[in-house]
Amino acid sequence: LPKNMDMLNGKGIAFDMLGSHDKARIHYETALANAVGDTAFIKNNLALSYIMTGEYDAAVKLLEAVPGVKKMAALRQTLSLAYGLKGNMFRARQWGSQDLTEKQMRDNIAYYKERQGKTAAAPTAPEKTGRHGG
Repeated sequence: LPKNMDMLNGKGIAFDMLGSHDKARIHYETALANAVGDTAFIKNNLALSYIMTGEYDAAVKLLEAVPGVKKMAALRQTLSLAYGLKGNMFRARQWGSQDLTEKQMRDNIAYYKERQGKTAAAPTAPEKTGRHGG
């Protein structure tokens, strides 16, 4: 199924988990090129791949361009993570506090400050993050 976006997205996630981010991105980009319908979940996973390699600006640019991003908890949390790790705690709080308790947000900010400039996996996320990732 070389054009199946769910399969390609899943392979992208697997390659990211193995640390093969270049291969992961090829699968995400192929999924996006062949996508029919909602692609926000693929873009979120591609943004997480960028975050894993410290490419925070690329993640922010990708996600802020998603139509309706403000309505999607998983994307808001990924944006919060990208902003926090790049050192912009104001924007991290702006995006993250919409879904998290104040304590969770404080914990995330502490995590961002500790990990700032380093590659990292996502900290606390809201209960319901959406389809296939985030």
